[in-house]
Amino acid sequence: MTLLGRPSSGKSSFVNAAIGDKISIVSAIPQTTRRLIRGIYTDKTCQIIFQDVPGLHSSSHNWNQSINWVTKSALGDTDIILRIIDGARPKGLEEEMIDKLVSEAKVPVITIVSKVDTMNEFEKHLYPKGTIFVSNITKEGIKEVITQLASLLPEGPLLYPEDDITDQDVYTRASEIIREKIFLSTYEEVPHCTYVDVDMMEDKGNLVKILAYIYCMTESQKKILVGSHGAMIKEIGSLARKDLQDLFEKKVYLDLHVKVSAGWQTRDTITQKILGKK
Repeated sequence: MTLLGRPSSGKSSFVNAAIGDKISIVSAIPQTTRRLIRGIYTDKTCQIIFQDVPGLHSSSHNWNQSINWVTKSALGDTDIILRIIDGARPKGLEEEMIDKLVSEAKVPVITIVSKVDTMNEFEKHLYPKGTIFVSNITKEGIKEVITQLASLLPEGPLLYPEDDITDQDVYTRASEIIREKIFLSTYEEVPHCTYVDVDMMEDKGNLVKILAYIYCMTESQKKILVGSHGAMIKEIGSLARKDLQDLFEKKVYLDLHVKVSAGWQTRDTITQKILGKK
């Protein structure tokens, strides 16, 4: 099942709310999600594989088109499309692109409206009868969506063990956690011009040691990421460490550095790894 929506429409937050755990990173900055992230929901009646993909947008920049490829590719390998409309914003060009994709879909499409906690009754009445309104904060509508998805899924054996909540490896999850903190701590073009590479991870029993690098495109971006007297890199590391300790359920020593990699968005070996392309 693939989620389809514009950037910042609440797709990643929906997956986290539905599964009850943090699978996808989130921020208020559009295009936080870059690669396909699978969240696995299992109960006594069904197993739903949520494919969280980047929001579709209209930019013609090669890097952004590569991100769009991730989403369009996922749509070619799905049983259901969960189309998410942002209830807090008016429709834009991205919604028109999505309308076209939905009209051409050869699989069932469920349409929901997110961020219902920000909407009034008049705004709700603008949508067709039967629309499912969802709040990732209050969990309104989540169970209803799960029920509808389960009714449309093909029958078959479980694809993942019952206790699994994602198929991401720990290196990917760790790098995504660090990248989320960059989005939360920096501004303007800096978050979009960075990627994170976890170089080493070592489990010492009661401690996990992680060596990771934040790559940016310019020296000025590096100065921002490091901050005055190292304040910014310390803040990013401190925020990431908290989530990493929740992930590993033990103490984490995070050794975090910043490097410049000019023009990394044009290098196939780097972008394919970042976007999860084979």
